[in-house]
Amino acid sequence: MENKIGLCSFCPLYGVISRFSKSEARKHLLNARKEILLAARSLIEKEINRTEKAKEGEKAKKVEVN
Repeated sequence: MENKIGLCSFCPLYGVISRFSKSEARKHLLNARKEILLAARSLIEKEINRTEKAKEGEKAKKVEVN
């Protein structure tokens, strides 16, 4: 669901940006939204990598099936 400024109304950033109607802060937030999303992606990717490395360190266990 897109709005007139091109943000999805389900996006958490939309709630923040929409509170600053016609202000200088809104202009800065709109310009910074890509950087904010890139930062969030970076944090998510770092956590994914950490999780994958933790799984690689685990040894397979032999499971007995009856």
